[in-house]
Amino acid sequence: MLNDTRPQNVSVQALDKLKADILRLYSQGLTWRQIGERYCISHAMAQRLATQPGYLPANRETRQRLGLEPYRWDDLPVDQLRYAIDHREEFINA
Repeated sequence: MLNDTRPQNVSVQALDKLKADILRLYSQGLTWRQIGERYCISHAMAQRLATQPGYLPANRETRQRLGLEPYRWDDLPVDQLRYAIDHREEFINA
C-alpha cells in the first residue's frame, strides 16, 4: 500500500533511503571503506547494504545506529532465521 506507515514499512523506507545514500556517495567517488567509516560500519557491510537485496545487519546496535527497525522473527528469510535461532543473544525476541 502506498504511504503505508506501519512499523515494518517504515523500516523498509529507512533501508531504501540508506541504500540510496550509500550508492549516491559511491557514485560521487567515495570508496566502500570511506563510506563505511562515515556510517561507523565495515566497508564490506556498506557494500552489502547497497548491493544485496534484503541484507540487514545482524547486530541490534548496528541496526539502531543506522536507523533501521529491529528484526521481527517472521520477517527473516529462512537462512537468517536459522542464524538468529543459533545466536539468540544478538536478536530481539519478537
